[in-house]
Amino acid sequence: LKKEETALLEQAQFALDRYLELEEIAGMSAVVENPLEGNLVRSMEEVEAAAQKLRRDWEVGFNPISQVVEMLEERGIRVLKADAPDTFDGLAAWAGDIPFMLVNSNCDNVCRLRFTLLHELGHLFLPFPEEMPESDREAMCNRFASALLFPAKEFRAHFGERRHHLSLEELMSLKSEWGMSISAIMRRARDLKLISKDAYTRFCIGYNQRGFRKEEPGEYTMHEIPMRFRLLVLRTYAEEIISGTKAAYLMNQTYDQFQKGCQIVA
Repeated sequence: LKKEETALLEQAQFALDRYLELEEIAGMSAVVENPLEGNLVRSMEEVEAAAQKLRRDWEVGFNPISQVVEMLEERGIRVLKADAPDTFDGLAAWAGDIPFMLVNSNCDNVCRLRFTLLHELGHLFLPFPEEMPESDREAMCNRFASALLFPAKEFRAHFGERRHHLSLEELMSLKSEWGMSISAIMRRARDLKLISKDAYTRFCIGYNQRGFRKEEPGEYTMHEIPMRFRLLVLRTYAEEIISGTKAAYLMNQTYDQFQKGCQIVA
């Protein structure tokens, strides 16, 4: 595992170096402000409040976030892709004052990717007390991701208070609207005490028995693809700030691959 982690960090370092080099060439470095800095987060209630504050400060309202990657990139978080095994979801870190995320380019589960990105955002932005155990931080980052994807007030309005029975079709409908997996929706319902512990346990058993852990029904149709880096390469190449050779290097492609994928039309 250590070996895998080291290899992924090397990929991240290489990708980030290229990203920052490109930003410097394009004169488009982005400064990131953490609106959650300052107030230590010690409880799940404070995590919920932090998620609400971030939605407000980032002016994304309280409707579904259609594309999480776009939201992060617009606010200066560099989202990088890694060719990684299925066991790897993502990681996030600060390189000086630059926050970046590394996600698995082989992940084809959009809901899982959205959750991972916001979980990693929790690691970047939530100010935890230094003594807080790692397991507590992980649980709080999960709660943060859920609260960002589907805010509590809106969740109650859509899900209803104190539910006893739920249909699969209802959960699939919520999944397609909010871009959150059925299992994460049910966990959110349990966290907000809208279903009983027994009901949640029954759901988990049924979920596993039906094979939903491998392939969950329902889908979220929006794509989650990091675009800012690619667009910066294409723009600087089109404006003749960088050569085709340099553009191909930045995109990690051969010169021929790059030329095939980039036609100047005006």
